[in-house]
Amino acid sequence: QLPSARSNQLEQVLGQIEGRACRVIDLISTDQKAPGGEDRQSLLLFVALLIVRVPAIRDAIDRFHVELAHRRLRLRTRSREAWQRSLEEFRQAGIDPPAESYDEMRRLVEKDTLPIRTNPEWLTHLTFDSVMQIIPFLHGRKWSLFYATEEEFVTCDNPVSVDWTRIKEHSFYPAALGKLGTDVYVPLTQTASILGRFEGAEGTAEVGRDQVAALNSRTLSKAFRYAYSSGPTCAWLKSKMEIGTAQELLRDPRRPQRKGTGRRRRL
Repeated sequence: QLPSARSNQLEQVLGQIEGRACRVIDLISTDQKAPGGEDRQSLLLFVALLIVRVPAIRDAIDRFHVELAHRRLRLRTRSREAWQRSLEEFRQAGIDPPAESYDEMRRLVEKDTLPIRTNPEWLTHLTFDSVMQIIPFLHGRKWSLFYATEEEFVTCDNPVSVDWTRIKEHSFYPAALGKLGTDVYVPLTQTASILGRFEGAEGTAEVGRDQVAALNSRTLSKAFRYAYSSGPTCAWLKSKMEIGTAQELLRDPRRPQRKGTGRRRRL
């Protein structure tokens, strides 16, 4: 039973998930080892929520379904007969039909002035359903833990990146959570991050400035509008695979690119 989007219960559920994940991340920072058992489950549940709760993703889903509703209305009002059939379908489904006449509804649809909004509770259900679909693809991966010895990891408004492990071999096709040969990378703190692959083995490694810059570029390349750093430094890979600084990123605010992508887009 999913909580109502308009109730405090939803915030309580999300608070519990985030609270457990926060405790696990604190343990990772102190123990310097990947979590197991219930701690692993709590962390990966939090990662799945990070994937689906990105505001830009939710806005895209909202726009898609609003446009879909507009198209359905245009089909339903294409003729009086089609509108009458729609009214009868509404009654059979126990839905109160619109009070507007066919001519009024047709005029509203043609002018595209009919306000259509997605139901917040439906979006909430879709969010949690998406999490349940994502979780198996996260649990099936081997997770490595990285500790930064130089520089710091950064994050952004779309913090979970999914990329091909060997980008040059697959750059034509988009990477996806369920595909082999892909990496799921998540920065957790300034000094700790995790990366999951279906192949290979799990482990823990210390990473220096070059590796931190490469991992930060993964994160920055997925940002929609905002990137976040806890300090004035921000190591990232420039177009010629040189390490850039925060000042250079601000002067030339284009998304860093992973080697072999050939893509640079504005933040």
